[in-house]
Amino acid sequence: MRRFLVAGLVFVSFAAFATIRSPIPGVNEPHYLCKAKHLWQPDWCGRDLFLQSSNAHFVFLAIAGGVAQTLSLAATAWAGRIAAWALLAWGWTRLVSRVVPGEWSPLWAAWAYLGLFAIGNFSGEWIIGGVESKCFSYALVLFAINSALRNRWPRACLFAGAATTLHPVVGVWTIAAGMFALIGTRLFDRSPRDPNDALQSPRSIIINVLVLIAASLPGLIPVLMMLGAGPSAEADAIQVYGRLSHHLNPMEFPVFAYTWYGVLLAAWVAMSIASRRIDEPNAVGLFQWFISGTVLIAAVGLLIGWSPRLAELLGLTPPSHATIARLLKFYPFRLGDAFLPIAVAISLAGFAERLEDLTQRRKGAKEFNSSFAPLRLCVRSLFFGLFISGYVCSLFTPNVDRNPSRLSAASWANWIDVCEWIERETPREALFLTPRYNFAFKWYAQRAEYALEKDCPQDAASLVEWDRRLEVVREWRDRHLPRGFGNEAVAELQSKTGVDYIVAWTNRSYDPYTMEPVYRNGSFAVYRLPNGKD
Repeated sequence: MRRFLVAGLVFVSFAAFATIRSPIPGVNEPHYLCKAKHLWQPDWCGRDLFLQSSNAHFVFLAIAGGVAQTLSLAATAWAGRIAAWALLAWGWTRLVSRVVPGEWSPLWAAWAYLGLFAIGNFSGEWIIGGVESKCFSYALVLFAINSALRNRWPRACLFAGAATTLHPVVGVWTIAAGMFALIGTRLFDRSPRDPNDALQSPRSIIINVLVLIAASLPGLIPVLMMLGAGPSAEADAIQVYGRLSHHLNPMEFPVFAYTWYGVLLAAWVAMSIASRRIDEPNAVGLFQWFISGTVLIAAVGLLIGWSPRLAELLGLTPPSHATIARLLKFYPFRLGDAFLPIAVAISLAGFAERLEDLTQRRKGAKEFNSSFAPLRLCVRSLFFGLFISGYVCSLFTPNVDRNPSRLSAASWANWIDVCEWIERETPREALFLTPRYNFAFKWYAQRAEYALEKDCPQDAASLVEWDRRLEVVREWRDRHLPRGFGNEAVAELQSKTGVDYIVAWTNRSYDPYTMEPVYRNGSFAVYRLPNGKD
């Protein structure tokens, strides 16, 4: 019963953190949930390039899209968030309870993790927030690790395969780190082997591998088909050096990210050496090897990303940018970014529990234990105060996800207003040119967009076309803006893009468009092109 209480408190902690720091719609929810809805309703925003592109997270989109047929997008987001937080909370509680002692250690570790995450990350990875496929995938990874620590390998393979099905990148890197951990414990951990080890015979190994493959295939097949459509050096470069450089190109990561994760790595190594348990070496050792695997994968990614600079320093021929991009596009930093702060948080909770244990250890006399009771209470209160303070601070730390639109309150209200007008007054099949960095247009207006900076497709052909469209609009604006968008400019835009309407920022003292808007509020104007749909 106590474990359910702790898991419930972890759930509440996750839910409050995500709700306060990432209100609906979260930064990625319009991106993925609109795609999920379109999967079931191809005519919904049917002319939108991003929605028409390949679905790398097909299984998640199919499930979320089915829910969105009954619920609104906002209600679908709430349902998905609650399910993801619940699954993460239960997986977190079971894993932490296995790795460190103490009934309350999962809650302490959760507070510590959220506090550490609020300080910063390495490559933009997160787990607790809005709903998308990786939230469920990471929850299943927690279940997979816990099952492996308990020597329940068929179940571990099933969970790891399911994680791969929901998010292939998270799942594949989890399998790689898990293999590294398994090999590491077999080669270097000298603790006695579990007589019930499920990986002792070739037959059991084959069965577990088959379970892993079968559980992974529903998610891997769409991705392999997408990759098999043909590699594209141009698409890889757009992804790694352009749109997703903040996730994929380590030469673009800020100095603070390297500093912060260097501190986390040093802290984790120090605590692992100082507090490794001797009563459950197999379980803790396997977990530490898994974390080491995630760090090693990230280190290889760093070596690849920095290879041009390293080659220059060593006087060697650097690898081509195409080769580097082809490797970095698979997010090698994702798992290390997510799990290193988790490992530090769990180690901090374990350290607190062990320090408390020292204050209640018997020395053969009852008086010893009772005399240390005030000290034990003091230690528990101190750590409780530290962990809860870190968590409370994390709730109110400034972060960009609180306002993904980057608009003022007045401009955001006007954006919602113009989207709602578009939904009411324009044809469902209309195609819109919207401000390049707008947020959640399809979510609120439910109309297709010609190209949006945020909505980067994942298959090579669509990615190249997306980049071409952005360049077409950018070149058109730069060329015509100095003298205004007259009839000739608008006709050129329509012939090149096929858009029916334009949504633009408005300035009543100067409007670059010579035509009258069909709708205008304090921040935005809507223009119908001459040959646009009525």
